[in-house]
Amino acid sequence: MARTIYTKSLGRAVAKQAKGIVGRYHVIRMKANRWSVVAGGRLTPSRTFATESDAIVYAKKIASRFIDGEVVIHGIDGRVIESVAC
Repeated sequence: MARTIYTKSLGRAVAKQAKGIVGRYHVIRMKANRWSVVAGGRLTPSRTFATESDAIVYAKKIASRFIDGEVVIHGIDGRVIESVAC
């Protein structure tokens, strides 16, 4: 099974992809089976969780504060597997 660890280069790629989009939050797998919520255009995680489901719930909660809020869920390989409007 391939594993992707959250790195600054992966963070830069996500930030570049989402630059200028307010209300978009990314759920990304980090090292040691941890999951991070990263705001669009940012390099550092807003918060880190032990489970993917906890990270998704948190991301949906903060994305729902925006009119066009969106949560982008990345798989363990870093590719987008789902995008959810909030």
